[in-house]
Amino acid sequence: MPKRVSKMPKQVISELSPEQEILLPKYIEKWKAIATLTQPIDRKKVEVAIRAAYKASDFPEPEIIFFSNPFAAIKEILEIKNFKTYLGKDISGKFKQRVFTHLYHLIERQIDKPLFYKLRNQVDYPGYPNHFDKYNNPKAFHFPMGIQNCVKTQIIKDLDRADSNYLDLKYSEILKLLEGLTIPTNWSSSTCMFDFCISVLGLEYDPKKWEVIQELMQCCGFIFQFENVCIACDRPYKLSFDRQNLLHAEGKYALEFVDGYGVYAYHGGERPQGKRCKNKEYIEPGTKVRLPHTGEYGIVVHCWYSDEILDFDCYIAFFGESFPDRETDCRPYIFRYAAVSLEILD
Repeated sequence: MPKRVSKMPKQVISELSPEQEILLPKYIEKWKAIATLTQPIDRKKVEVAIRAAYKASDFPEPEIIFFSNPFAAIKEILEIKNFKTYLGKDISGKFKQRVFTHLYHLIERQIDKPLFYKLRNQVDYPGYPNHFDKYNNPKAFHFPMGIQNCVKTQIIKDLDRADSNYLDLKYSEILKLLEGLTIPTNWSSSTCMFDFCISVLGLEYDPKKWEVIQELMQCCGFIFQFENVCIACDRPYKLSFDRQNLLHAEGKYALEFVDGYGVYAYHGGERPQGKRCKNKEYIEPGTKVRLPHTGEYGIVVHCWYSDEILDFDCYIAFFGESFPDRETDCRPYIFRYAAVSLEILD
């Protein structure tokens, strides 16, 4: 049975046995499945998990209100007169410090640093230690990436579409509301490591805080943590990722809620938007470009001044409607276009 918390660890673990090491993939798969849950939330279980989370972080029990998606929540909250007083202070940072970070440091101090960082990398990256590409970027991630940033970006865009003047007036308030957004599944990597260290290595831990983290991850979708009110939103019922496990979809929502609200994502971020090339503008070979009328993305191979069109002309290696993942073996197709017909992305 896993050990409970004490003031100081009795020993520091410096290596794993072969029997222990072979169990790590099982825990990675377990928490990957939890990180991508798309079933509807059980509101009664969510309420229990939220009340326990506030109690574990020394905050009074909040009012809990539910919304179908975070955009609907933000939009309705902004309509409430004196909504800042109604919600109270954003406590998401203090909650994380008092519960999540507390448990993290408790686990960390019981493992020798080289082993701790090795475990972190094994949990985070497939193929460790050969997990970086030639550009020194991770080839892929075990757990989903990019959800929170893409959701926040989409909400701001959609509020702007609804009323740009409204966004100008309340932009700072919207940002503060979004700072209170917590997506518990973002903790998947660390939670996987907690589970392995507690269950397999038998490390000491705080049982109440560990239970809170597990319940929030398994029961909740998106939550906004404020001192007086906790806003709980449904989970998305559709999620789409690229080969690196970054939130991504072509021509459709990468994340969608049952009520139809959705979030676009391009390899974990926004689709790159370029500036139209001007007349007599030279484009450096190697520059990323987009052909606006087809939506194709490519890289300039050669650019020269053409006496035929009295402007710069280009050969472009096109890859289709998106640039490929770094590890994808994708053969481009070469076409010739005038520089002024291209959007420069770099």
